[in-house]
Amino acid sequence: MLGCWIVLTLILPTLATSAINAAIPVARGTDLTLAQREVIHGAWDRPKEETFDAFFVNHPEWRDTPPVTGRFHWKWYHAFHQVGDEAVAPQVAEYRASLAARERWSERSGWVLPTVATQVLLHRLADTDLAAQLAYQDSIGAFHRRIRYFYYPYVFEERPFTAADFDRLPEFAPRGFGGSIALGSLIALALAALALLALGLRRARRVDVNQASRAGAE
Repeated sequence: MLGCWIVLTLILPTLATSAINAAIPVARGTDLTLAQREVIHGAWDRPKEETFDAFFVNHPEWRDTPPVTGRFHWKWYHAFHQVGDEAVAPQVAEYRASLAARERWSERSGWVLPTVATQVLLHRLADTDLAAQLAYQDSIGAFHRRIRYFYYPYVFEERPFTAADFDRLPEFAPRGFGGSIALGSLIALALAALALLALGLRRARRVDVNQASRAGAE
């Protein structure tokens, strides 16, 4: 029994996780961060027109704003930070897609590994799984976009920022609880429980038959 417990709770889940990670490689988050920072820091040495041309691709509404003629302007600073984020956006999308693929295969492994199914079920119920993490990141990203579009008119159009504008600042709304029941994992656990129950009843019936046979022989 101890050997079965070790195999089911430690060895098989570890092997399944290792196989999934090997089959679905995921880029390291630090590499994405470094790539983004390289684009940002490199902007200090590139012509400002190059930065603004890249920025205006996704933000054409600011193309006709006054140009930057001096050595520094906040609109240039904010523009090359946004360009840095957009430069690694495809890699970030691939990173998130790979994580989601790993999560799906982990859930599938729960169909044959009850301990994995239990873990998936509890994480989904507690709203602490990958979907919850990505949803929280998306809520932060949405808040960041609201802040950017709030300040852009002041920065790009050089509009004065008054004390009354502080009352209009966007506020972050925390993401609500999104826990739910992982139906697939629950079904897998129910099937495993029924299979074990059927096996136990069959063994118990066999024991009863053997005992009855011995009693008849005596």
